[in-house]
Amino acid sequence: MNRGDQFEGAGRTAPVREHLSVASRALPIEYIPHPRARRYVLRLRADGSVRVSVPRRGSLQAARAFAAEHTGWLERQLRRWAGRPEADRRWRAGQLIFFRGERVLLRAETGPTGLIVRWADQELRLPAPVEDLRPAVERHLQALAARELPARVFALAVTQNLPVRRVQVRDQHTRWGSCSRRGTVSLNWRLVQMPPAVCDYVIWHELMHLREMNHSRRFWRLVAAVCPDFEAARRWLRRHGEGLRGPSLDTAGRDPTLPGVQNPTGIRAVIFDMDGVLTDSEPLINAAAVAMFHERGIPVAPEDFVPFIGTGENRYIGGVAEKYGVSLDLEAAKRRTYEIYLELVPQRLRAFPGAVELVRACRAAGRRVAVASSADRVKIEANLRQIGLPPETWDTVVSAEDAAHKKPAPDLFLAAARKLGLPPAACVVIEDAVNGVQAAKAAGMRCVAVAHSFPPERLAAADRVRPRIAEVMPADLWGAE
Repeated sequence: MNRGDQFEGAGRTAPVREHLSVASRALPIEYIPHPRARRYVLRLRADGSVRVSVPRRGSLQAARAFAAEHTGWLERQLRRWAGRPEADRRWRAGQLIFFRGERVLLRAETGPTGLIVRWADQELRLPAPVEDLRPAVERHLQALAARELPARVFALAVTQNLPVRRVQVRDQHTRWGSCSRRGTVSLNWRLVQMPPAVCDYVIWHELMHLREMNHSRRFWRLVAAVCPDFEAARRWLRRHGEGLRGPSLDTAGRDPTLPGVQNPTGIRAVIFDMDGVLTDSEPLINAAAVAMFHERGIPVAPEDFVPFIGTGENRYIGGVAEKYGVSLDLEAAKRRTYEIYLELVPQRLRAFPGAVELVRACRAAGRRVAVASSADRVKIEANLRQIGLPPETWDTVVSAEDAAHKKPAPDLFLAAARKLGLPPAACVVIEDAVNGVQAAKAAGMRCVAVAHSFPPERLAAADRVRPRIAEVMPADLWGAE
């Protein structure tokens, strides 16, 4: 099956493919009848090919004449395109690609054995960092298609007693699929990027050619019988099909992290909590605080600190001291806790997978980014430098010293909004703690929670809850459904 509707001339249903001479170039051209078209329409596609839509009572001869009359316009368009910078086809971390019909974020992190690339439920390991992720990701998708698509073809074929002999998965440049009279079905590997229903439509389309080797009305009745929603699938292909082979999704001045998705809530800045959101630092500060108490002969347990997560170190340490009925020099105890903590940071502190990529994706989407943490500035700066996002890379950093009241009071987030010069409603907060979610909502901000530190049900007051930051999508932040 070729892209778009198909016909073989007047009164038939497959496109006529030829070449049109334009400025000493032979451009591929398709003449395609459109039952609802009222006039001939000529389009120059992104790949340099030409499409002519033919009205219901139009003829191939008239369509050819129409195209010939507009070669001057085509020549001008080609000259204009030649002056544009070449579209960037590379894929980088922080961009979206289609996978099973969804736009999913490409994330990459450097590990001890090389580069780890993740999207949706897929993981790809490369021996070394690369600038362009596309070749490796596409090879992975091709291998996935080779495993999945043949089984799907045979599963559908057996329900209709269709004699499929062989299934090929190929890198086809102009077709989504084809079928031979001998029962060989060939499919484009990019079907794994489509919604499952669209993928099934393409398969059914080819399978029905085993009964009708044309695109007659009878053929389409056969397709409709096994795939009643085939028109919706065709609309998806017409809308998104070219994009599967085209440049990366951040071209043409669109939002590079979420093309085509609106920002209904007017979000202009993303405020990140630090501990438990950007960095997996909760175990480290917990270990440091436990060690500090043990040095003083107080047998605290790690779980004693859970109620005070997200409230700042004063309350984190002071709350446990109150529980055990001991009096501490809080500043001295906090200073010693930080000394122990800073010894642990270089060896043990890591960013959560996907955290750094999400920050960069927000920045690339034109949103301002900030950190607002109940921790003291010395801890914040050490953490941010350790994960490669030092304070100078943020629009603002707000620490415990900047607010009179800590979470669940809204002061920290309101201070961040003031420093950004934005109203609270223009900000979204990413939090991991119950106290942090309460603070964000008290500040009048949208909140997305990640269940790194608390179970999802305890974070239900947030606008959106995700299991981990690697699964937070820009649509979660902007409020698009």
